[in-house]
Amino acid sequence: MRAISSASKAFTLIEMLVSILLMSMIVATMMYAFKDALMQTMRIGTPAPHSALVYHQLRTLIDAAFPYVTIQSGTFNTQKTTYTLYFTGHEQYLRFVSEHPLLAKQGLSLCEVRCDRNRLLYYETPLFNDKQNFNAPKLPDHTLAKILMDKLDSCRFAVSKSDEKANLLPKLIELEIGTANDTLRFAFHPRLRFDNVRMIRVANQDAF
Repeated sequence: MRAISSASKAFTLIEMLVSILLMSMIVATMMYAFKDALMQTMRIGTPAPHSALVYHQLRTLIDAAFPYVTIQSGTFNTQKTTYTLYFTGHEQYLRFVSEHPLLAKQGLSLCEVRCDRNRLLYYETPLFNDKQNFNAPKLPDHTLAKILMDKLDSCRFAVSKSDEKANLLPKLIELEIGTANDTLRFAFHPRLRFDNVRMIRVANQDAF
């Protein structure tokens, strides 16, 4: 029977030193990256934890904006039907349909985020319910509001579209919030999962 060398059962001193050296290099690289990220964050200014939570909620809500199409009949010609995307972008409010509302657990909901005096308010109601007109949905007057932020000095939205004349979701939505200590700017990018622009134009016979 051959004897097994004791050297083959353990790491050699050189192997241990090489392992320690590699681990030290990895830790040093991670610490440098963390320090650099921390310094950049301190330079640009980090929102308060509550503001960061509100940003996360709004990003989930707005990025999941759904291209819901409403149907409208002509005032004088009732046989003429117009298809319109349910989205309104104003300096003081956003009104749209979202797949990921803040209050409901699931399902499409009518949502509105509004700058009201010194507060940022949120309204929501399910899109599909017994009292809702699916062709021309709207938020009921008695819809309860959720206060996202208060004690604001200023609040406004800015909406950017790739084609200002097209009836489509915007490519960029910006929210600027002024507080006593700082001005926060948030950017949101609604997902465009299919060509709803062509669908609406064809339905309205604008593409012919």
